[in-house]
Amino acid sequence: GISTFTSISVGSATTTNNADKSINVGLGASISSHANNTLSLGTGGDERLRITSGGKLGLGLGAPNAMMHIVSDQNAETDRFDSNNYHLMLQNTANDTGEAIGMGFAISDDTDKVGGSILFERSGGGSAGDLEFFTNSDGASVTERLRIDSAGRLIVGGGTHAGGSALVVKGGNQNTYSTVGMFSNHTNPSDDTLLTQIRFGSNATAVGADIRATSDAAWGSNDYPTRLGFYTTPDASNSRQERMRIDRDGHVMIGNDDAESLYSAGNNLVVGTGGASNQGMTIYTGNAQQAIIAFADGTSGGAQQYAGYQIYDHNVDAMLFATQATER
Repeated sequence: GISTFTSISVGSATTTNNADKSINVGLGASISSHANNTLSLGTGGDERLRITSGGKLGLGLGAPNAMMHIVSDQNAETDRFDSNNYHLMLQNTANDTGEAIGMGFAISDDTDKVGGSILFERSGGGSAGDLEFFTNSDGASVTERLRIDSAGRLIVGGGTHAGGSALVVKGGNQNTYSTVGMFSNHTNPSDDTLLTQIRFGSNATAVGADIRATSDAAWGSNDYPTRLGFYTTPDASNSRQERMRIDRDGHVMIGNDDAESLYSAGNNLVVGTGGASNQGMTIYTGNAQQAIIAFADGTSGGAQQYAGYQIYDHNVDAMLFATQATER
């Protein structure tokens, strides 16, 4: 072997990387030690890579914090489709649809096992493909949990989807049916606290409608009174207004929010604002059909299903009334 406590050069030029100990090769390349028990590689007269005494690898810096630390002023936004602009690039040169390249993660002394992974799977020409996320729940395999496909769909539950939805939640991981959970940052919210909201709008800030879940009394242990409110925006306005509410007791209110202030035996459905303008409800049928309001006291046979009814028969333009399931 060769041992040196200074620097040696191979070729006609030396490096300018200021290392105390180095092997300089040709026009500016070097293998150096800038500090005890470190190893550096240099090109163009500058240090490019360093392995520290603790085994950390630095690309572009001499004192890496992570086990592998890359520092560069390259900007991927310059051209996201050009690999020259990235700090790290993983590539499979097989050029075959269906193949994947990936990164694996594990917390184990078994160097063969994978606890989680991120894969890019090619689905078409030009390196088009899907980004897939896998986790391990059984200690024996990894299962796809989430996918962003080449069309931009976010598929929770993994796999493929051919529909037009930008967000797809599939059953199978937690339940056979699909579930979306939205949870506020409250332990026991007080009355009238907004818990969750789904907004509908255009561009970044314009919101035209929303659905809100709000506490309908103070919450406690196993006590979660909640109401749903449905909001829309009228023409020439940017202010959403509540149009329909379903309260904690199941009362449905259209145009109002005070069913509990009305006759308790008749407030399951309340229509109208209570204001000065006319209010109403319409049953809309064809010109030869019947519009029916039925009154039932059971589900067995006509005597219970429509013990009483009120019908407007458009075919003969007549209003019919019945009691005891018999027209009067």
